[in-house]
Amino acid sequence: MGRSTRIRAGTASIPDILSNPSAHVGQQFSGEVRVTETVSDRGFWIEQQGQRLFAIVTALSAAEPKDINPGQMLRITDGTLRDASYLPQLPGAALDARTRRTAEEQQIFLVVDDRNIEIAQAQQPGAGAAQAAPQQQGTQR
Repeated sequence: MGRSTRIRAGTASIPDILSNPSAHVGQQFSGEVRVTETVSDRGFWIEQQGQRLFAIVTALSAAEPKDINPGQMLRITDGTLRDASYLPQLPGAALDARTRRTAEEQQIFLVVDDRNIEIAQAQQPGAGAAQAAPQQQGTQR
């Protein structure tokens, strides 16, 4: 209780997963997470309670893939926690070298289909600059 992060019943939080990765391989993951960094169109870091987990998107649906960027809040449903032994079976096109290398370096990562990711809150580009602009008025002239 009191957590700002919502987790569906029966799924572990990222801190729980990282505390014992091998115990969670093959389990489902659903929750609301923040994107902290993107590695590629298919690989990005997600965060809950200060802990990061690498995620890989499988774009199996015919729709155009989502534009996932740092700062966004995502609602993920029906992702599966995997380890590097799963990479040869990963559905979809081959991963680029950087995404594959990042996944291989993890004890555990999340695999989720594009259609199971909802952008709950998009980062507003340039919001910081727009807020700073009024402060600069009045100093000119």
